[in-house]
Amino acid sequence: MSVSVSWLVWARGLSGLTASQSLVLFELARLADARGVAICGVDHLVSATGLARRSVFYALRGLESRGVLYRQARYRQGHKAASRFALVWHGGASVVAPQPSVVEDVWRQDGGFNGQIVPVSVDDNEGLRSVLVQASCEGWDGVASQCLAVTLREVGAYQFAKAVARGVEFSSLSWSHAVADTCGVAWEVARTCTDELVSARRPWALWTTIVTRRVLSRDGAERAECLTDPLLMPEVGERPGEGSQADTWVSVDDFEGPLERMVDALMAAGMSETLAWAGTRRVAELALSDSTRRHKAAGLDPRLADLGVSEQAGRAWMTMLVGSRRGAKAGLLDLDDESLRVAAREVVDLIENAA
Repeated sequence: MSVSVSWLVWARGLSGLTASQSLVLFELARLADARGVAICGVDHLVSATGLARRSVFYALRGLESRGVLYRQARYRQGHKAASRFALVWHGGASVVAPQPSVVEDVWRQDGGFNGQIVPVSVDDNEGLRSVLVQASCEGWDGVASQCLAVTLREVGAYQFAKAVARGVEFSSLSWSHAVADTCGVAWEVARTCTDELVSARRPWALWTTIVTRRVLSRDGAERAECLTDPLLMPEVGERPGEGSQADTWVSVDDFEGPLERMVDALMAAGMSETLAWAGTRRVAELALSDSTRRHKAAGLDPRLADLGVSEQAGRAWMTMLVGSRRGAKAGLLDLDDESLRVAAREVVDLIENAA
């Protein structure tokens, strides 16, 4: 599916967001690639929005529950890294669907909702494990089963946000129907994969993974890419996320091999992970779009400038990727580890000195 969309314009058109949610969403839209994907750390969101760390987390949770975005944890060398965020385009709809307060009866128990039952926290793997064991022992008709149903009602919309978003985007479901359908799948998984979930080290993670895989059959087996045409984006070239005059674009998901090596080198030199991803992606786009003036383009690009990259740093970043115009300096593919480290340090120093 091909769509023309500017993520910042799209974000501005959403209604029903809190002030904190709007600030966080606008920053993610600013960083997003043409598919609406951004690699971004919470520290960056705190700095860019001026919100408290807790407020950023609340805002992200609210955006997920409303189906505006979903996030995926990432790890580097065994440590938690910046998250992968994907903005969810709802067929051009400009109004954010409200978070459902009550899900469909498909996962409710015959005994009705017991207001005294406390849902299991998404951070409580042992609690989920215990509830699954008890629900299975009572034949899926008792207090533990009601607890699991209440848990789905309370956290299903954002815990399974990726699966819900697929239902909206690829199965033409309304948001509330996608939530109900996905939670129905989650209930079925809990009953049919109980032993597997109980024996898992992290039951919540495995439950989420299985549910996401199960909805593939509902949504057409493989995820169709939602692409944008940068030439058709409004407000061309003004800010990251608002379009490009280039006739090509680079996606975050294209970062394997050399480009990822470049990101690693910039981070090792002291650059934030968020800037390393966003800046490298933009430099790669410029390198592909115009081979005759790409160094000048990187130095004058308003989207790099909006990320805090000076003219000299932009030129040095392009040289790091493709080499110098006259060939005096090699590009990324020909740099050994030490030369790459030096080139990355130069880019970081130029950015810091211009700040």
